[in-house]
Amino acid sequence: MPVPFRHLALLALALATTACEGRPGDREVAQARPMLDAVACHDDEQLMLIGDLLQQAKVAAETASTVNTAAHVETARLHLIRGSACTMTADEQHLRMAESELKIALEEDPAQVDALIQLGRVHTQQGRYDEAAAALDRAGKAGATDAQLHVHRALLQIERRDWQGAQASLERVPPCKPGQQELRVCGGKLAVAARINLYTGMGDRAGTLRAYRESIAAFPESAFMHGNYAQYLLREAGDIDAALDMVGRAMALRGNRQMELTRIMALYARWAQRLEQDPAAAPQARREAEVAGSPEEVMAAAGCTVGGNQALQRMLLAFLRSGLSIDTPGPKGNTALMTAAACGEPDDIRWLLAQGASTSARNAYDANALILAASENRPGNVQALLGKGELEAAAAGEALHVAASRNHTAAARVLIQGGADVNHADERGFTSLMAAAQYDNAELARALLDAGADADARSGEKQWTALMMAQGNGHDAVAQVLREHEAR
Repeated sequence: MPVPFRHLALLALALATTACEGRPGDREVAQARPMLDAVACHDDEQLMLIGDLLQQAKVAAETASTVNTAAHVETARLHLIRGSACTMTADEQHLRMAESELKIALEEDPAQVDALIQLGRVHTQQGRYDEAAAALDRAGKAGATDAQLHVHRALLQIERRDWQGAQASLERVPPCKPGQQELRVCGGKLAVAARINLYTGMGDRAGTLRAYRESIAAFPESAFMHGNYAQYLLREAGDIDAALDMVGRAMALRGNRQMELTRIMALYARWAQRLEQDPAAAPQARREAEVAGSPEEVMAAAGCTVGGNQALQRMLLAFLRSGLSIDTPGPKGNTALMTAAACGEPDDIRWLLAQGASTSARNAYDANALILAASENRPGNVQALLGKGELEAAAAGEALHVAASRNHTAAARVLIQGGADVNHADERGFTSLMAAAQYDNAELARALLDAGADADARSGEKQWTALMMAQGNGHDAVAQVLREHEAR
C-alpha cells in the first residue's frame, strides 16, 4: 500500500524542528521513520518526494548555520533504499553518497548512534568489513542496544560467513509481530532479510523456507515479502505451483514488473513440466504462458539460478527445442549468460556454457558476460568464464578496468591471474592502476604492478600519472607502493 502522506508530513515536521530549533524532533522522526522501510521499492514518486523533503530540511539548516544530522542520516537511508531496490546490495554511486551524508552527520555529532549504525551498513555493502565492525562497535559504545544494532552486526557476520556469530546476533532480535515494523524493536524487514540470507548462505533450505513463512506472517500486507518468497519458490525450491500461488498473492497486494516477470517465468516452467509429465495439457499451458508474456522476456532472466534448478533447466531446454537460441537477448540486450554472470553462481554459468552460450555477445551497453561479472565483483563467475578459454585478451583487460574502476579487488585479482591486460586504458587513457590510486587500494595496486602495469602511464589533458593521483588525494598507502616500484 502507498505510504500515507501524513507520514511524509511527520518526517518534514521532524526535520524542520531539527533545522529551526537545533534539536531533533525525536518523536516525529520515530513515527515517520518506518515509512522508509515500508515504502514500496518501485514507488519512485514517493521516494522522490521524500528526497525533496530531506533536501529542504538540509537547506533550512544551512540557512540557520547548523547541521541537520537527522536529515543527513535519513538521506543516507534513502540512498541505500534507492540504490538497492530493497535487496541487500546497493550500487556504488548510492553507497558513496550515503557514506558522504553519514560523515557530515558524524562531524556534527561523533556519537550519533543512527549514523554510526548506518555507516556500518554502508561499509558492509562496500566490502569494507573491518571499518563496518569499527562503526558498529562505536555505536554500541555510544549506547546503542536495540534490535537495529544486532541486525546490522548479523548482516556483517553473514557477509563474513560467520554463521555462528550471525545466529547469536539474530537471537537477540525479537520476531516482528503482524503490523509491527519498527526497526528498533524487532529489526523490521531488515531482520527478516537477514534471517533469510543466513539460512540461504548456510545452504539450509528448510530454515530458509521457515524464515520466508515467518516473514509472510509478520508482514501479511507486504507485496515485497510475498514477491521475494515467490521468487525463492520458483528459482531455488523449484515449486512451480506454490510460486504461482504466492506471486498471485503478491500482485493482488501491489504488483510490479518484477512480480509479473516471475509469474510469466513460472507459467513457462509449468508448460515445460507439462511437456514431460502430461503432454496433453501442454498446449493449454503454453497458451496461458503466451498470454502473459513472451519466452524472450524470461529467457535471460532465468540465468540467475538455472544451474541447480531442474524446473528452469527444463524450461530453457524446451525453449531451445522450440527453436530459440540460448543467446536470445532479453530487455537491454542481456542474454541468460550475462544475467548469470551478474547475479548468478558459477554453476549457472557452467550449465549455460554447456548449452553453447556465447561469451562474446554484448548487451545494449556494450558489456559482455565477463564485464558484468567483474562489475558485480563476482570472482567465482569471472573464473568460470575465464575457464571457457575463448575470451580475447582485450575483453579481459576491459573487464579488469571495470573491476578496478569500481574498487572490486577480488574480481580484479582473478582477472590479473588469468592474464588480463593490466595496461588496458579507456578513451581518456585511464588505467586500472590509476583507479587503484584513486581508491587508495594498495593491495590492488601492488597486484597490478607485480603483473607488469605501467606505473608511469599518463591520463587525460593534464597527463596525470597514478602517483600524481595518489598524492593529490592524500592516499599515502598506495603512493608508497607506487614509489617502491619507482613510479614518477
